[in-house]
Amino acid sequence: MAVDAVIIGLGYVGLPLAEEATKAGMTVLGFDINQGVVDALNAGESHVDDLSNDDISDMIKGGFRATTDESEIAQAKVAVICVPTPLSEDGGPDLRAVEGAVDAVARNLQPGMLVILESTTYPGTTDEVVKPKLEAGGLVAGKDFHLAFSPERIDPGNAKFGAKNTPKVVGGYTPKTLRLRLPSTATSSTPWCAPRAPRRPKRPSCWRTPTATSTLPWSTK
Repeated sequence: MAVDAVIIGLGYVGLPLAEEATKAGMTVLGFDINQGVVDALNAGESHVDDLSNDDISDMIKGGFRATTDESEIAQAKVAVICVPTPLSEDGGPDLRAVEGAVDAVARNLQPGMLVILESTTYPGTTDEVVKPKLEAGGLVAGKDFHLAFSPERIDPGNAKFGAKNTPKVVGGYTPKTLRLRLPSTATSSTPWCAPRAPRRPKRPSCWRTPTATSTLPWSTK
């Protein structure tokens, strides 16, 4: 069964995002490689401090479910990567989880799909790491599928600002990607920028005036 979005990585970033997307009326699938996390969530049990068991139960009532079956990624219109990037031995982000998640998406990438990287990482990761892996199967970013970077800004334990009301920056690979955002179930202002320019392809080229849109950086319309 087709779903609006799959959230890859159900930790302190991905799970609150899945909750807000479910509240917005989207059909949401959660993907995680940890079978224990998936089983607990499907049983209505939260492993994240910011969400209670009741919150998870409400998500399930709204159609959310979790899985470890990566083939189900192919059912989603949007794939959002929210896996951890701990520090590596050299002090930079350890991208092994990101690369594993991108590989899983690449194996299930469908024409027209929007792929969003939310994991915290260095500038250039989307172009240099994510894009080549996704294009390895023959589909082309900006033509056959859409690609964006929207770094997470979750502050665990913050009772005032969360996934719903924290403004975010979203970099779209093409101008069309920037238009793929939620309709006006608006919750806050979100600045948007295009991540590429002809002379400086790996750096932001513009800032658009913030508009009253949801902080969920996609639309399935």
